Amino acid sequence: METVPHVVLEYDKWSDCALVALTDDARSAVRGGTDMPYLVTSGYHRGSRTWARATPFGDITRAKVVFEHRVGRDYTPNEGRLHDDEIIACRWRRGDIAGILEESLDYPIPATKENIDTAIRQIAHVRDRLIEHGWREMVDSIRVERLDLGLGSSQADNFYRGVYDVTAHHNSMFWPSGDGNAVHVSHCRLGDGPSFGLIVRTIPAAAIVNEPVTFEKIDRLGGKIELCVDGIDADIGKVRAFASSSPVVRAFVDPLCAYIPAPSDSVREQERDISPYLRQTAQRCQHISHPIDPPETATPPRHVRRRGGVAGISRT
Repeated sequence: METVPHVVLEYDKWSDCALVALTDDARSAVRGGTDMPYLVTSGYHRGSRTWARATPFGDITRAKVVFEHRVGRDYTPNEGRLHDDEIIACRWRRGDIAGILEESLDYPIPATKENIDTAIRQIAHVRDRLIEHGWREMVDSIRVERLDLGLGSSQADNFYRGVYDVTAHHNSMFWPSGDGNAVHVSHCRLGDGPSFGLIVRTIPAAAIVNEPVTFEKIDRLGGKIELCVDGIDADIGKVRAFASSSPVVRAFVDPLCAYIPAPSDSVREQERDISPYLRQTAQRCQHISHPIDPPETATPPRHVRRRGGVAGISRT
């Protein structure tokens, strides 16, 4: 069999048989037209990525029946079609990939058509390992930083990704407001896995003094609670809405952030002195004299001058 773009829909280890779909130019769509895009194959050779034997089919149902019989299982189509509840990857298991994006990565990614297609292209090269190692290879192969979170700005993206990083590496983030008048604090309460609760506060920079402050007593500094959810994943809609619309997030710039490593227990978490991080961020506020966020649209040029018959844009 020649080497062509394809994806293994199902594989039986003991019989070394596979149900394969040929694809068009390594894209997600199964070959259409008068082609015969489905194969029942056997005798896989890892070195050349080819199958020793292949029988082509133009219909997925017929291919499925032959595959099941070759692996020794009885299979009867439902009125000539695949069963509705059948877990078969007629389209690269798009539903399963959507589940991976939303449930299995470091943080939930919107399962849009574009993101699913991007993920499919990223995992195409690991089809050999998928046969042996299953879905873990998919998760490890998807680069979440290349997927669109649909939040509308790099600050929102960074905040959203940072919140999920909080649950793994640290439990708080501190960053200055865009106008330099406040410190924003994002805090994840210690919990079990992705059930971490999340609180985002805005504290006036002027209220931060040279005294110890703990999360237990942070409310005495005044300020405002901008967001409070019991679970990041359970309230994912609220977290995304906050990230995409809140002025607090529009001030989020990763290089200006301070992070606190996660403590080993909830008692230490509540009693730890966080004032050094508050003061460090408040000092950064003093150096901010203009909003951190760029304007929504580029600044229009003040005038246009011509050089050698070519228009040149000047902002001076």
